[in-house]
Amino acid sequence: MGPSNSACNPPRLAFVLLILCWTTWYFFPSPGENGFPTFGGHSKPPPPTATNETFIADMLGTEIDGPYNLEPLAALCRSKEYTPGLIIKCKAAPGGMGNVRNMMLNCYRFAIEAGATGVIVPHFTTHLAMLTSVKSNIILTPLRIMKRGDSSLSDLFTGIDYPFTYFFDLDHFTSSFRTACPQIHLYDNQQDLAHLPSTNEEHEVDPHKLSIKHHPKATTMIDEPQYWRREFYKWLNDHAPPFSRSEPVLITFPMQLLRWPFSYDKPDFVATYGRLLLIREDVRRLAAVILYSMSKTYDLSLNLSGPIQQGKFYGAHMRTASDALAVGWPGYDEQSKNYLSAVAATNLSLVYLTTGNPDDAARFTATAARQNITVVTKDTLLAGEEFAAERDEMATLSWDHMGMIDYYVLLRSSLFGGMFQSSFSWNIANKRHVVVGNGTWMEIAPMRAGLETWYDTEGELTYDGPECFRDELSTIYGLTDMDGVRWQFPMALFP
Repeated sequence: MGPSNSACNPPRLAFVLLILCWTTWYFFPSPGENGFPTFGGHSKPPPPTATNETFIADMLGTEIDGPYNLEPLAALCRSKEYTPGLIIKCKAAPGGMGNVRNMMLNCYRFAIEAGATGVIVPHFTTHLAMLTSVKSNIILTPLRIMKRGDSSLSDLFTGIDYPFTYFFDLDHFTSSFRTACPQIHLYDNQQDLAHLPSTNEEHEVDPHKLSIKHHPKATTMIDEPQYWRREFYKWLNDHAPPFSRSEPVLITFPMQLLRWPFSYDKPDFVATYGRLLLIREDVRRLAAVILYSMSKTYDLSLNLSGPIQQGKFYGAHMRTASDALAVGWPGYDEQSKNYLSAVAATNLSLVYLTTGNPDDAARFTATAARQNITVVTKDTLLAGEEFAAERDEMATLSWDHMGMIDYYVLLRSSLFGGMFQSSFSWNIANKRHVVVGNGTWMEIAPMRAGLETWYDTEGELTYDGPECFRDELSTIYGLTDMDGVRWQFPMALFP
């Protein structure tokens, strides 16, 4: 019997099917690598999972308000006239990172306005003190940092001076300042003044007291800064000896907290000036690891290489440590109510909490759990065995350094809540306000704090809620008039 002509002939059918499959694959390839078909249920390999190292790299390379723009500072420095022989020295600044940062920025801002043409870079030889010196006769000495007391958070004036690097990245500061202000030289240490005997005597003046007017609402700030330089030179002529490039004079400024008003400078300068002072790298690394742990544990898909992400987590600053309670700041009941009410009004169910009071952290966590809200802290997020090294590293840090870690985590929160008495809260809110302003500064002032409905057309207060400031990313809770003087934070605390 010859071969069958039936269409069901197995060899012929197999050949036909093979040709059909090959033709289909050739003309209609499956989506895969280089056009070849893939198997295993994925048309493409899944994107790599973000790693601890990815979070660290993104944290170190990206700020929430975008790339650092040095031009506003450069423009300010180009606009000033400089005085040969003028040396300005800033006294040691006490307190936590937020206040110290503002004191440093204020002192440098006054020095630029005065026409000093140099900044001393800190150089310390022991862990407890910092020595500084200059190699020129026209200098601004660097501000030292006074360590907070270990036994009491209220003990700010310990007399123990720490170096610039106690809080900030020195390389970032020196490279940024040199690039933006080549007119103002950076020098290594103050010992180089030894050959300039005219600087042996220091002449101290408080820049704040030289101002002919002070702000009517926030009296810590000077008013009409355009006249400050004139008043400074009046004082200089009356109280300082004649000086020159070869025989300079040394002028000392005491600490300057919340002195210089934003309103005098351009919005882009206000938004970017504070980036001269970048928090030290190890602190930012720890913050990145904490965010990595949070993202991994709660499947948040956080991305630190871009802007603030919505719908991820709420950041709460609960300031109920001993020093805050000692001065009568709002207690646990008021703060916890504000934050839990805020979270309940959103679609968020995860809160990152920072507080210096472990008992209140436990109370807040338990109360939130009854409302189906999960509360995490840096300690709970680093509790796993894979973070043992980070826990050991964090155990060596001070109370202030712990707050700096929280600062960087809270900057990344989808929504943030803080309290009006705290410069820490305002540091976070102001920085995030730059993001709201798309990289520039939008004025926050009395009667313009994000809630225009507070006042009627006659200026009478009509709002009776707990908020004193709100924008798209942050809320600050407290009295609507903030005791008047508290307006210094949104009007003079550089972001």
